[in-house]
Parts: sequence; structure tokens; C-alpha cells
Amino acid sequence: FDYLSDSAQIATRRVAILIADGFDLNSYRDMKSALQKQNAFVFTIGSQRQGVTSESGEKVIPDHHFPGMRSTLFDATFVPGGKHVSVLAKNGIAKHWISESFAHLKPIAGVNEAVDFIRKQINLDAVKYASNGQVKESYGVVTAHGAPAELLQVSSNISRESKGFVDQFIWQISRHRNWQRELD
Repeated sequence: FDYLSDSAQIATRRVAILIADGFDLNSYRDMKSALQKQNAFVFTIGSQRQGVTSESGEKVIPDHHFPGMRSTLFDATFVPGGKHVSVLAKNGIAKHWISESFAHLKPIAGVNEAVDFIRKQINLDAVKYASNGQVKESYGVVTAHGAPAELLQVSSNISRESKGFVDQFIWQISRHRNWQRELD
């Protein structure tokens, strides 16, 4: 694999999506679909095994649950928006998942309510986060605020210069690690 190439290949990369009761189903489904279209292996990691209920009432059966899985077994992590962040914020394993992923230089992405959850786990002034209506990439942490339908669109040509939320996350996954975190 050529880390200096300009193509964003994420086939076979393992991406975890963290959810708890109250997650935003649209951002979950749209990101999962976008990553699977790029041939990434997407795993849903839930707060409980028997199923996790979205804000809108649909139930998703996770592939794994927090106590049974580690962030070190994945190449990247996405946290959808929704009321579930208040549940995640009380879950030590979910919180550790984000800080451990960051320590291992892995790409992390979150939208809307998830942005503050990620910010609190990383807690470094050097890492910058999106505010209303923006997409921000900082040290491989990609965050955005806005309507999931617009945020979770993928362009046909993903590159280092891509501005879209999903495009930037896919680009970061294609780099495998964010070495700048250690260098700085």
C-alpha cells in the first residue's frame, strides 16, 4: 500500500460505528452504506447485545457490544449523532474507545451531538472541531454539524482536498493512521 498515493482505497478496512439507545438512524445508515460501497468492513458496536433502539424507534442488532470488543481491533471509528451521546458519555468503555483510538492514531468521525462527546474524550487544545454548519478535519478527527442527508453524501473522486464530511473520513481511513498526532 502506498501511503503517499492520491487515491482513497479503504477496501477491507474495519470501521466501527458506536451506538446506544437514542442514536440517529439516518446518520448511522448513511455512513454505514457509504463505507460499505467503498468495500470497507463496517461493524456496529452497541451498548447492549439484544438490540439498540434509534431515536425514531427502529431497533438495530449490533455485531458486537462494548464489553465484548476493543477499539484496537478496528481501523477507524464513527459516532452518529442523536440523543444516545448522553448514554455513551456515561459508559466508560465507549469513552475509552474514543481516547484509545486517538492514542493509536486512528481516524475518528462524529456528527452533530457526537462532536462534543468526541471532544471530551480527546480533550486536547490542538484538535479543532466543527461548529454549526461546518465540516472540520483535525489530526484525523473529522467532525461536522448539519443535516445528515447533506453531510453524508460521497463524491465520486475522494482526495486530500475533498471538503465533504464522508469524503474526509474516507480519506483519513485510506491513510490508515494520522502520524501527525505523534509528530506534533
